[in-house]
Parts: sequence; C-alpha cells; structure tokens
Amino acid sequence: MLCKVCGEDKERILKEKYRGYFIYVDAEGNRWYGKRCPPCYQAYKLAYDAKRRLAAGHVPLGTEVPCNVCGESMPLSNGGSRLCPKCIKP
Repeated sequence: MLCKVCGEDKERILKEKYRGYFIYVDAEGNRWYGKRCPPCYQAYKLAYDAKRRLAAGHVPLGTEVPCNVCGESMPLSNGGSRLCPKCIKP
C-alpha cells in the first residue's frame, strides 16, 4: 500500500477486526494509523504533541532546565520528570 505522506510503497498486513475497524500492521508489527505508515505517523505525532504542549503553556522539550534535586542544568527530555540521570534512584 502507498503511504499518503511519504509516497513509499510499504507492506500493510491485516491483523484483526476490532469493534468494526480493521487493524493493520507493518512487517515489524507497528500499527498503521489511517493512510500513514508507522514512521510517518511517529513524526506527525511528535510534531503535533510539541505544538499542543506549547499551546498549553508548557516548557518546550529540549530546553535546558535545572534538576529538582541537585540543581544541575539538563535538557528536558519528557514533560513529566525534571530529574537528572544521577538523581533518579532505581
């Protein structure tokens, strides 16, 4: 099947029918979302989430923020944790 975003011909395998919808996956088992192949959907989702976070007033991902424990500057990798790798306890 052709991906409508990248235009590449990629394999789309019917996995199951769930609540009246057909669920398709690629050869690695990653789910197709509509006419977007899994890599194109992942890129779309990252851009969409970044835009939504900014509209909500959150700090953009990748911004240097201080660690809540030691105060060392680190890049913000996800919105839920402001702990540097040294301060995260197993």
